[in-house]
Amino acid sequence: MEFVEGPTLRKVTDDGPLPVDRVADFGHQMASGLAAAHAAGISHGDLKPANVMVTERGVLKIADFGLARRAAKQPAGESTDPADTTIVAIPDSTLDTDATIALQPGHSILAGTPAYMAPEMVRGTSANRASDTFAYGLILRGMLVGERLFVGDDPGTILQQITTIDPDAAAEGLPEPFSDMVRAMLAIEPNDRPAMSELDSGIAAQLASGSSRPDGLCTAVSAPLPRRRRRRPAAPTVVPRSY
Repeated sequence: MEFVEGPTLRKVTDDGPLPVDRVADFGHQMASGLAAAHAAGISHGDLKPANVMVTERGVLKIADFGLARRAAKQPAGESTDPADTTIVAIPDSTLDTDATIALQPGHSILAGTPAYMAPEMVRGTSANRASDTFAYGLILRGMLVGERLFVGDDPGTILQQITTIDPDAAAEGLPEPFSDMVRAMLAIEPNDRPAMSELDSGIAAQLASGSSRPDGLCTAVSAPLPRRRRRRPAAPTVVPRSY
């Protein structure tokens, strides 16, 4: 297990939007780590700023792949009828829409954070690479504008906003090329979203055209990811964690 010293990305963005060059840096690191995970057949399942650590050197580390591991063990053929989906009861006094909650379609167990769930997860589909892309789009937008897209006092309100999202409105006012990227990532249909490897290449091109360059790529804590070869910067490494 690795001890990561530093704030979460959520804490870093608490004070407002980040400079565009820093968003490009952080976005590139996250996209690189997620692209490697997806290439290995792993989806995170609960991607959110609170699960991304920022070291003092500005290196991001994606943490908490626990939901991805549980999702991989779910029996095939379980019901995913949205009518069977219920939110596990949480006392209103302790409710946090940034907290991970459990959903139970049929007999399978899904989980996620309301403010970063994809529309298909709300409909009862298991988390997958496309839902990671949706959450990544929300995080990228949040770094640029300094606030979450989905807000509300209870999970139900937020889940309703997710199912009626307008990608064009969500991306309005964002600088290019982030506007087009976010619009594509927040597509309602999973098949309409770009692959993480495409997004990684797009942000890398943005970095190459500017003056800012990242010091390192994202490392995924506890995920068994393969090393990826890159000329610059160095390929992401894997920090294993025992359970």
